Amino acid sequence: MSEKGGRRATTVAIITDGNGRWAQKRGLDLVEGHRAGADNVKARLRDAASLGIEQLTVYSFSTENWSRSPLEVAALMNMFTERIKSETPELDSEGVRMQFIGDRDDPRVPEQLRDLMRWAETTTADNSVIDLFVAFNYGSRDEIVRAADGFTGRSVEEFDARLRSQGLREYQLLLPAQRRAA
Repeated sequence: MSEKGGRRATTVAIITDGNGRWAQKRGLDLVEGHRAGADNVKARLRDAASLGIEQLTVYSFSTENWSRSPLEVAALMNMFTERIKSETPELDSEGVRMQFIGDRDDPRVPEQLRDLMRWAETTTADNSVIDLFVAFNYGSRDEIVRAADGFTGRSVEEFDARLRSQGLREYQLLLPAQRRAA
């Protein structure tokens, strides 16, 4: 939505998809496609901040992604670890507040990666230029089932409080961040 139309989107979500297909089409390793996709997301984060977007959510690794080949999953875990470690100081200096949503307690998530997620959240906690929510090991069905477990049915607020995605507002704009194979 634009200023010309009267309202501007303040909450935007990006679904990363097609990075592997993009790489394969070019004869590149799948990991190179994922790296290019991460670079693309970082550029869109900067665009969002410059446009006054308040919240950007990036769906980076779904619960369904565990079904990929063990080599690809291991490469993705390594890439997430490297990027959080190397990019958090830069994003912190740009005023980005990082928050990770999803199931970090899953034993398949490497402990070092969990530690880095907590570190990135703590490091950037006081920032206010833009909130970056990274959906990692996240699945909407899993989220609903987890929230429903123990729900008393008293109120919408109670249900919302049981979600891992607390603080996340409804999206005004949802974008695919697919690398085009053309």
